[in-house]
Amino acid sequence: MLKLLAIFSLWGVYLFLLGTTVVGLTSRLARVKFDPFLSLPVGLIVNLLLSLVLAKYSLVNLVGGVLAIFGAVVLWKQRMTSLGALGGRLTFWVAPFWLVVLVVFQMILTEPLCDWDARSYWFFQAKVIFHGGGLRLTPDWVNPEYSVGKMLTNPEHFAPGMMGQVPGGHWGYPKLVPSLAAQIMTPLGFWNEFLPKISIALVFAAFLSLLCGITKEWTNRAYFLGFALAASGVLLWNGYVDAYLGLFSGLACLAWAGYARQGDRNQFLRFAVCVGLLTSLKTEGLFVLLSLFSMITVSLWLKTKEATRSKGVRIGVREVILLCVFLAPFVVWGFLKSHWGIKNWSDLSPSLVEVARDRIWAGKSFAMIAWWLVWKSEFWRLLLLLLSLVWLGGVIGKSAERDYIPPIVAAFVYVTLLTAAFIVSPLNLHFHLETSAGRLMLTPGFMLLASICLRAEGLWEGLREPRGREEVQTPSPA
Repeated sequence: MLKLLAIFSLWGVYLFLLGTTVVGLTSRLARVKFDPFLSLPVGLIVNLLLSLVLAKYSLVNLVGGVLAIFGAVVLWKQRMTSLGALGGRLTFWVAPFWLVVLVVFQMILTEPLCDWDARSYWFFQAKVIFHGGGLRLTPDWVNPEYSVGKMLTNPEHFAPGMMGQVPGGHWGYPKLVPSLAAQIMTPLGFWNEFLPKISIALVFAAFLSLLCGITKEWTNRAYFLGFALAASGVLLWNGYVDAYLGLFSGLACLAWAGYARQGDRNQFLRFAVCVGLLTSLKTEGLFVLLSLFSMITVSLWLKTKEATRSKGVRIGVREVILLCVFLAPFVVWGFLKSHWGIKNWSDLSPSLVEVARDRIWAGKSFAMIAWWLVWKSEFWRLLLLLLSLVWLGGVIGKSAERDYIPPIVAAFVYVTLLTAAFIVSPLNLHFHLETSAGRLMLTPGFMLLASICLRAEGLWEGLREPRGREEVQTPSPA
């Protein structure tokens, strides 16, 4: 256990200092104060970009080490202001929360890899990358023995006529977790089922860091963390990345709401970092990206309807540049996939069109998808809670803020895209829904949770402020 903690701490410090260098530069670009809560999440993004561009981990560690030294210099110059703010924001973490967080870390670091997707996809890819010495194409990447068709041997697991046609075991997935796991194991020179999960622990630490930076109200942090632990459960520590995709999606909604409400560029910077992380975790990150763009569109439209538009809320050149910086790993990985000829399920276009046509004509597919996505998941409970808060606001006539609406739009856009993905899935529809619907619906669930936090916060502010004004405006008796 001590060895695990020591390795985790060393990599955590390295990524923190690596990210500090870039946070210092992007803070100047965005004209905002240095935020130490961004250092670790940004370090994950920068490290992945170095791995994609430089390929060999020996070279990645060398360049990253030099950048980390610059990060230490930046941190030293910022020590009086940024570290003081860091300590102040961590007052939220009282003993019960520290205990919960430590339990999650303990579960991540002490449970071996055993569940299907973690063992057969994410960390199997990490093992292949580890033996290849870096994030570069090797014969194992295109080995037909590693395809989904070889791993799933039951014909009932596939749509009619699709068995044997599904390309290799999700090699087109983003490589944030597999690459980091392989990079951690490279200096050690061996592979096991425990140490690679340090990569998951570092992603969890990045989530906690962003949670402290984005949510200023300690109650929102408590609600978000509490629901994250309750809804995600084992998915936080078993090696799957679905829960983290949802967590960063929810935080992106909260960060954008902070920017839209006050024009706080620090929040837009945090939003861009969340986008960079979620697009590097899983292919569904592209669905989230499209959903967030719809959220931004609705948010800006709502602002044009308000009598007083928040100052500085816009998407200009500076904001686009920031998004492009943190989307760089997503773009580079897309280029490498195309260059290396790595195929995804979407490359089976003619066959998938036939599958989709058959399912649509069958008539029961949409009802089955709705049953698994909405009813069998926690989505309907969150939606019911949100509608209750909206109704409560209408009854008591408080909170004119409408920043809780865009995350709802994002959640429903994501569910629509997910429905389309299931319609064209080459796997048997019932089998695919049964094995993945619950964890995939965590993402829109966390978007709704962000909306709930915003609505509850708006109601609370609406209850406090009018009462103060009434006290001031009440005339004194003659």
